[in-house]
Amino acid sequence: HIVIGHGLESDLGKKCREYFQKMADLDSSAGVREVIRQMSPMLQAEVTRHIHGGWIQDVWWLRSVSDGFLVQVVLRTESTLYLPGEFIPDWRAVTFVGRGLAIWGGVLMRKGRSWGMDMILNSPKLRKNLTGMALTFLETAMLRRHHLDVAMEHFPDDKAKIR
Repeated sequence: HIVIGHGLESDLGKKCREYFQKMADLDSSAGVREVIRQMSPMLQAEVTRHIHGGWIQDVWWLRSVSDGFLVQVVLRTESTLYLPGEFIPDWRAVTFVGRGLAIWGGVLMRKGRSWGMDMILNSPKLRKNLTGMALTFLETAMLRRHHLDVAMEHFPDDKAKIR
């Protein structure tokens, strides 16, 4: 056990234990994505909209895309867990809050909220370049621009809607 074996019985050990307990919850999000991958296309779309509908509605350019494209976007998200006080860099990605609280651009972000929708803009001058900070343990799902680009290559009609 790393906490005991390396003398981390102090506050750092407590922080490590709490982090890995919360990582187990985050790993279940990755498991959900794996289960969705195994479903039929129609069921994938229904489950994706049911589970992720809150933040899908928060991202204006995802509201009118096809079911197949939406599923591919969700399957390409990456789960991340941030510690309280940890800075969240601008990764040119849309970040969705699954659990916890953060400040981004002076705005309190909680479950169901997202930021970074301007990542679709090609000009850096037009994008907000803001960092965030986790106020509590913060679980996020992040869609990076290059993962969006990969999905758009397979769905040209949706690519036209987004551009």
